[in-house]
Amino acid sequence: MKTEVNWCKSLTLAAAFATLVLAACNGHESNLPVTPPTTTGTLASTAVSSTSPANGTIGAGTSSKITVNFSTPIAAATLIPANFTLTPSGSAAVAGTISYDAVNNIATFVPSVPLGANTLYTATLTTGVTDQTGNALAASYAWSFTTGSGPDTSAPQIISTAPANASVGVPVNSKITAVFSKTLDASTVTASNFTVAAGFATVAGNLTYSGTTATFTPSSSLTAGTTYTVTVTGALADLAGNALANGAYSWSFTAGGASNATTPAVTVSFPANQTIGVVLNQAVAASFSGPMDASTITTASFTLVQAGGAAVPGTVAAAGNAAVFTPAASLTANTNYVATITPAVKDLTGNALAASFVWSFTTGTSVSTILPAVLSTTPASGATGVALNQTINATFNEPMNPLTINNLTVTLAAPGGSAVAGIVNYSPVSGIATFVPSGNLQPNSIYTFNVSTAVTDLTGTVLPVAQTASFTTGAATSTVPVNLRSLATFAAVAGAGLVSSNLPSQTTINGNVALSPAVTCTGDGVSCSAIDPVINGTLYANDSGGVAFAAQTDLVSAIGDASARQSGVSVSDITGMTLTPGVYSSRSTVSVAAGGTVTFDAKGDANAVWIIQAGTALTVNSGVQIVLINGARPGNIFWQVGGAATIGNSVNFSGNVLAIGAISVGTGSTVAGRLMTTTGQLTLVANTVTRP
Repeated sequence: MKTEVNWCKSLTLAAAFATLVLAACNGHESNLPVTPPTTTGTLASTAVSSTSPANGTIGAGTSSKITVNFSTPIAAATLIPANFTLTPSGSAAVAGTISYDAVNNIATFVPSVPLGANTLYTATLTTGVTDQTGNALAASYAWSFTTGSGPDTSAPQIISTAPANASVGVPVNSKITAVFSKTLDASTVTASNFTVAAGFATVAGNLTYSGTTATFTPSSSLTAGTTYTVTVTGALADLAGNALANGAYSWSFTAGGASNATTPAVTVSFPANQTIGVVLNQAVAASFSGPMDASTITTASFTLVQAGGAAVPGTVAAAGNAAVFTPAASLTANTNYVATITPAVKDLTGNALAASFVWSFTTGTSVSTILPAVLSTTPASGATGVALNQTINATFNEPMNPLTINNLTVTLAAPGGSAVAGIVNYSPVSGIATFVPSGNLQPNSIYTFNVSTAVTDLTGTVLPVAQTASFTTGAATSTVPVNLRSLATFAAVAGAGLVSSNLPSQTTINGNVALSPAVTCTGDGVSCSAIDPVINGTLYANDSGGVAFAAQTDLVSAIGDASARQSGVSVSDITGMTLTPGVYSSRSTVSVAAGGTVTFDAKGDANAVWIIQAGTALTVNSGVQIVLINGARPGNIFWQVGGAATIGNSVNFSGNVLAIGAISVGTGSTVAGRLMTTTGQLTLVANTVTRP
């Protein structure tokens, strides 16, 4: 197994950056003695974006090629054996051939014979390497790795795609990407091996490869309302020649009716701006408002410098909505650093950052050596009667490396061992990795949740022991939960914006937030920010057919599902009532009087579901308490509202509000559930909203 150099570790979870669902790392590094490159020249500080094997890798395959991703087009004639060498410790340079992919700016060294086992190698780019205007590296760039006992035989797999499978409303100006579990041989990423088709018609476009991401850019806009199928063949291979696991892979999506013109933004930086006492083995990262074009995030567009201007050498990894800058050596103690992401960075629809995003932090005096661990899982191992719509979580003791948390390392197995389809999310803010099954689990069945040792923390330290938790689902209920689809990860969805006030105390939303079609997110200040309100998740705003649009589409479907359920009990004022599982309906308003209670009694059934249909409005007056007993769960309560929903002051509310009109929550109220409206505005005042 490979182990990685300790680049970074946060001292607290609060300093970690928000959700990043990224590609898996190609290796885990260790502290090898490596001479970092000097960066006194412009080209030297920006030319090399990444290498494979990565600096410090242990266990590299003896049959693998060596590659360098450049951020700057290189003069191919300067990539000769004298300027690109591979040398084993204490021996002469290895013979080999060098090629240059001008489309993707990748240089590849192919050894003439397999590398030696368990041997330290140093790869070097000399100052003879120049860009296409003749600018040379100011100093040699060197990195080292150690081989394993033999060739790499592990097959690459697809970690994620954008658009995701079955996505709807995809912007017509969107690119299509696939992120792989390891570095591919770019020569195999060809138009014949990565195709996009509408029916039987192949879509023309340009295919590029960067890091672990293949990107297809259509020659013209997609056609609204058309379903497209992307196919990746088994001819794609990694640098050791291993073909894509399980052969061809395909997925589909449907284009929406508009282009995305929204400017992307950096939503969270890590370490946070003006953090002090940052550990010396620290990486620098940022999350964006949506999926980004990985090829635009390089060491030229994402930089780190010491105060005073000395550039920090390192490499950049990017995928999805996140990017990580990994320094080539530990940072200097008691030193101020400035990180910058420039407008050269673009999203998958070609929109660039409006301006450079700049933040700073100051190091302390020590490195961090904490070992990662899983503190708990939900459900706990051995749990019984688990709800069929259960989301499965693993809580870590520290921020983990999001590059290693994906559908290959965090899995759920059904009875018999088959993998359950689902989406993996990770929030370093909460330290929780979440597996959201694509559909309900089967009743009375044993499932096994697994977090593998391929997961690492932000120092590259692997999880010492795999975490496994088995649990048993409960019986099927007579009322099936409303299918929330992508809404499962959201705490708030609004069609006419979000207005939030932190007075008299802070407003916090624990979960993702989607605003579509309106972009408005207003707090006590001009616009919503990381502290106004606190959003412990990702804010998706007006992305014209992206995530927020899909959430609204799924909300319309969920409301249709809930409203179509056959009612068993007619209600109006439910003050003081105890509701057993089932469907309750009013043609007009469902209300709860001030200071009253409503009790939801599951009668010991953890899968119990309630659907309350309010034809015109939901009114929950101030001081109301929603009480859950005998296993009732807030995620299984659905308030379907044909108009507006009003929750008063100091209310303890539970359940998912699925409304067509506006939703307002009074001062100091808490919500264990979701607040979602298709066309209305969401208004919060000093509230806490927590997704179940």
